[in-house]
Amino acid sequence: MKRNPQTTQQQLFQIHVHPTTEDISIPYLRKARERKEMKILTLNFLTCARKTCKSNAAAFPLHPKDAELEQVETELNPLFLRNILPRLDWEAMKTLTNELGLPNLPAEIPSEDELATPTPTATVSEGEGGIESEPSRTAKDLHTLLMETSIQSGLLVCGNCGHEYAVKEGIANFLLPSHLV
Repeated sequence: MKRNPQTTQQQLFQIHVHPTTEDISIPYLRKARERKEMKILTLNFLTCARKTCKSNAAAFPLHPKDAELEQVETELNPLFLRNILPRLDWEAMKTLTNELGLPNLPAEIPSEDELATPTPTATVSEGEGGIESEPSRTAKDLHTLLMETSIQSGLLVCGNCGHEYAVKEGIANFLLPSHLV
């Protein structure tokens, strides 16, 4: 029996509609939708949604209050760490870790050299020693903080206006009441 390649492709992207709930689910997205996370990394890119706070420096970062943290293991991606570190506001990250009661970050943002530990290896085909890098303790700690630690519930508070954004089940609600828009 011959397989039809179009049928296989259609099956991969098939959408299932559950007749009782009218819930649309895509099989390969089901797992991601079940696990909701607001990673600590996300806080470095959020600010208060009120227009009056947009130009005020005190509106960043949003300060966690009564935060319940969760740690979910993920695979370490050294390339991602190297690329994201220059984009972080390091002072804001240090403030957030202190407010959450997490271990203190170094005074300065780690350099690329501090993220990898060179490991001498022998290349089998040439018989010469090569250099291969392994993630350093610093890289592993940053990965744990930024990518594996998430806020499951609590509040995010604006340092300028004091508005509180609720975080429930790993999702922050940034919808403002009509009188604050």
